[in-house]
Formats: sequence, structure tokens, C-alpha cells
Amino acid sequence: MLRKDVLLIYFSGHGSTYNEGGKSQFYYLTKDLQTNDLSNQNVRNNFTISTNDLSGWLTSIAAQKQVLIFDACHSGEVISSLETSARDISPSKIVALDRLKDRSGTFILTGSAADKVSFESSQYGQGLLTYTLLQGMRGLAVTNQRVDVATLFGHAKDQVPILAESINKVQIPIISYPKGGGSFDIGLVDTILNIPEVKSKPVFAKSKIQSKSFGDPKKIVAGFSNYFGQFMAQGANAELIYTEYDGYPNAYSIQGNYEVIGDELRLEFKLFKGEDPVNNEVFKVASPSAPYSDLYEKAFEKIESLIKS
Repeated sequence: MLRKDVLLIYFSGHGSTYNEGGKSQFYYLTKDLQTNDLSNQNVRNNFTISTNDLSGWLTSIAAQKQVLIFDACHSGEVISSLETSARDISPSKIVALDRLKDRSGTFILTGSAADKVSFESSQYGQGLLTYTLLQGMRGLAVTNQRVDVATLFGHAKDQVPILAESINKVQIPIISYPKGGGSFDIGLVDTILNIPEVKSKPVFAKSKIQSKSFGDPKKIVAGFSNYFGQFMAQGANAELIYTEYDGYPNAYSIQGNYEVIGDELRLEFKLFKGEDPVNNEVFKVASPSAPYSDLYEKAFEKIESLIKS
């Protein structure tokens, strides 16, 4: 790479800290790691990327504009441990590391503080930090089609705590800016660039349904749980999230009652979001006979447009 180039390194996954010889370091855990026990030096050497590794790589790269992003637990340790890692590298690189900290071009964004975790929510399809960065690059942190690193990082720092609060968590990203240096562009957004749209996924909680004669003898609640559970089997590609926890904030739920006339089961229900109905419409669906397997698809088709609006 040349001095005029921009180096951007993005880590998303699992991270941890380990104190060795009185010095704590951040370790990025690779996918082949089979244990979280970092006391084993062989594990650290072969299945992690340490702050020492990073500092050695960065100071040997000529690019004067460097951007590091860590969407991992405890990643705030990167910022403090990079400052003390010079003692472990060659004298020729100590000067380079000091210059790395202060020159007009090194920005570091971490998903959390050194002693905190970074959250991944299935509602957003990825880590909260990654979600806000994609959100910013889609336009919320773009000026004249350009993505400025300070603007993008500022957007992430503002938005991550808000998203974390929506899932009853606390997460505050940490930013390290270069001393006395200015920001710079790290990307250009135009009609050719196609960043996948990131939307929060609707969350469904356990249904509240009973027979008009009370109870749930036909186990319709369990039937809806199984139906929505099939969406979750699609993993990150699922179009909605299902939880058995009925206290999830602002989750959708199907609430109503049913009766069986002959072999036919007739269900009347409303769609709720949190404690309130989405509208006043009462939906009606029926299934001709047990086990009523088509009932759940019919009900979802009635409300699908409402949860996507």
C-alpha cells in the first residue's frame, strides 16, 4: 500500500481480554477456537488476534489513513492496549506506533468498552454496531455521496445506545480520534453501490388465544408457536422474530378466541403491538378440520401487510 491509501480493517465476532504479566490485551477470537480459556499460550498464539499482532501489522503498513472497527465484546481494550504495546515490538516500530496514535489519520471504533459486551440482535440481523454503520452508509451519514469517517462513527455512537435500549440492553461504543488530525472520506455512495437494506424485523410474542368456552383444548396457542418457530429456522434470512416471552417491548401478538362447530374451527382475533391493538379490525379465519394446519397461514396472511407497513 502507498502512503496516500486508506486502510480499513473491520472485525465482527467474539472478543475477550486476558491479563498477562500485568498487562491486559484484547484478543479477537477466530472461528476455529474451541475454548474460551486464554490462559493457554498455544490457544492465544494460534486461534486469536491480539493487540500486539495488530500493532505489528499496522505499523508496517505505509497507508497514512487507517480505520479500525471492532464489533466485538470487550473491544474497547484495543484503544488502551495499543498505547502500551510498543514495549513488545522492535525499536524501529516504536517510533512508528507513536506516530500511528497521533497522526492525522487513525480512527478506531469499538462496539463497547473494555469491560462491556457488544450485543447481536436477531431483530436487526447483525450486531448493533454493524447495523448502525450500514444504516449510516445507506444515507444517514452520507454527505454529497461521500462517507466521512468521523460522521459515520458519530452516527454509530449516537444510534447504538438507542437500539440497545429497544432490546432492554445497555451498549455504548467507544471512539478514538487522532490528535490534531482531520477526518477523511472512506467511501463513495453512488447508484452502482448496492448496500443491502437493513430494516428492523418485526417481533412476534406468544399468542393469547382461548376457546369461547375457556381454556385452549385445541392447543391453538401451541400451533401458532410452531408456525412462527418455522420462521426462526431460517436464521438471519427470517422475515420476523418469534419469542415465547410475552413481555418483549412492542412485540406483535395475536389475541382472540375460537369455537368449534362440527369439525370446523372458527377463529376471531385482533393484532396487538405491545398492549394496544394495531387497529380495530377483527379478523376471521376458519379451518375445516383438525389438526387445523392451514389456520395459522390464513391468519398470518390477514395481518402480513400490517406488520410490513
